[in-house]
Amino acid sequence: MFVPAYYNGSRPYGTWSAKTLTTFNGWINNSDLNYDIGAVNVWDNGAGKLVNTVGGMGLGYNYGYSNTVTVWGYPAAFGYDGELPYACQNIPTWQDGSRVQNGCTMVEGASGGPWLRDYNETTGLGTEIGVTSTRTDPPAYIDSPYFDNKIQTIYDNTANG
Repeated sequence: MFVPAYYNGSRPYGTWSAKTLTTFNGWINNSDLNYDIGAVNVWDNGAGKLVNTVGGMGLGYNYGYSNTVTVWGYPAAFGYDGELPYACQNIPTWQDGSRVQNGCTMVEGASGGPWLRDYNETTGLGTEIGVTSTRTDPPAYIDSPYFDNKIQTIYDNTANG
């Protein structure tokens, strides 16, 4: 289920059910964190297509490891209840092995939240160049797979639903 703009029980655009789920064999077969990425196509919910209802982010790849991003998530541990969205705004990223890391301290529940480059607060849109995958313990940093050509592959495999 996807609930755009969910806020403490409010579902202003309704609920969208998953139609297809796509990820990489490297994640399915080996839990390889470099492939901890998925794409979901959703069914129309009676209001029309999701992107026509709420808009859509751009998808970027091969931007390198040093960017400034805004990270969104619904953390649900260590005092967070998963009912409210939180953002770490305008934070730098850096290389962490083959992954990307930043100093946001989001916790469980924030997984899958977008890392947006060129985020515009007025429109609420940006270009997704990462996704929250793991965090350090204690919470100090979060990681994302590096968005390279594999992102174009998963997009191409899911673009037509």
